[in-house]
Amino acid sequence: MNKFLALIVTLVVTLFSVNALAFTPPASPAPKSWISDESHVLSDAAHARLDAKLRQINQSSANEIAALIVPTLDGADIADVGDLTSKAWGVGKKDLDNGVLVVLAMKEHKSRISTGKGVEGDLPDLKTKDILDAARPYLRKGDVEGALGFIFDSASSSIANHKAEAARLPPQPQTQSQPQSSTTTHTSSCDVSGGVGAGGFVFLAIAAVAIAVIFLVARARRREREEADRLYREQLDEMRRDNERAARLARQNAERETARRAEEARLNAERERVSNLEIPTPVVAVPTVTPSRPAHTTHTIRPVAPDMPVTPAVPIVAAVTAAALVADESRREREREEEERQARARRAREQEEEERRARARREEEEAAARRRRDEESSSSSYSSTSSSWDSGSSSSGGWDSGGSSGGFGGGDSGGGGSSSDW
Repeated sequence: MNKFLALIVTLVVTLFSVNALAFTPPASPAPKSWISDESHVLSDAAHARLDAKLRQINQSSANEIAALIVPTLDGADIADVGDLTSKAWGVGKKDLDNGVLVVLAMKEHKSRISTGKGVEGDLPDLKTKDILDAARPYLRKGDVEGALGFIFDSASSSIANHKAEAARLPPQPQTQSQPQSSTTTHTSSCDVSGGVGAGGFVFLAIAAVAIAVIFLVARARRREREEADRLYREQLDEMRRDNERAARLARQNAERETARRAEEARLNAERERVSNLEIPTPVVAVPTVTPSRPAHTTHTIRPVAPDMPVTPAVPIVAAVTAAALVADESRREREREEEERQARARRAREQEEEERRARARREEEEAAARRRRDEESSSSSYSSTSSSWDSGSSSSGGWDSGGSSGGFGGGDSGGGGSSSDW
């Protein structure tokens, strides 16, 4: 908001300081000449021939025609250049405003015919536009003398023909439904003292509004792009974290499966060892008494017969050990089954969580896609307004010449005209 306010203040300051950027008309070439060639594109002979032509046209009629050739406009509007120069030179007869000024800008390849209010009925804007279009081939070939001679002759002939046709027509009584004069009166919508051109202030105001609108639209779209990029980065980060979690779970499951298989192999080996355990038959030594030798008693050890009952101490210990191993194995088996059940439940929960997140991501992507489609459709329906200003019909009424200026008749030349490019 601060940037927007600063932009508005800058535009307002620019609008009210536009006088400093106004075009400064050159010095009037009259009475020695009717042509000011600041770009020096005319030779001395061509300049003299065109001056002779204008002298004959201006002396044989009540109108005045002049020409200005500038090397560049320096950013000024050619309509403003024509109007300001006509006012500064005073082209046209005093109180008749019947001057015609031809302006050529060599760098920008622009041309203009500015007409006074008094001659606008004889030389309307559409006619000046046709004359400039017809002179375009001369200018494209670089024949400035030919272009100016054609424009001078065409403008003079159009004025003379219109006056002759108007003289042949019978006078008609004016009624309320008829206009009071065929001459269009142009009034300026704003008066900026200091020489701002006919449509200069309006042009700058519209340009300021257009710049503000473009700035706001560009900033809104930039924020939308930044938000879309942020959401896209967040989705990428979430997908990366999900992939890392899935890889970690896969590693943990693989490690548990490896440990389970190792434990199962160990228990199988232990069971096999216990089942293959051999219990040896015990041999009990029993003393024997011999009665024939009472003085000497000798003890002989003889092996016990196989059918003699023996206390089964060793088999009992082996059975107890086997039972303990079997009980331990059963307990471990139950624990392993419990761990597997928990692992299956955990994997099921993780899978459900992954599916839920995948659904949420898909829904977010679909919502983002819908938003983008809506934004694209709205932006396509929005067409930026590009105003075109017709500099050919710009008005700059209200100049007060105050008398003759530079040898011309002192006219106002605040009527209309047309501009063209070549």
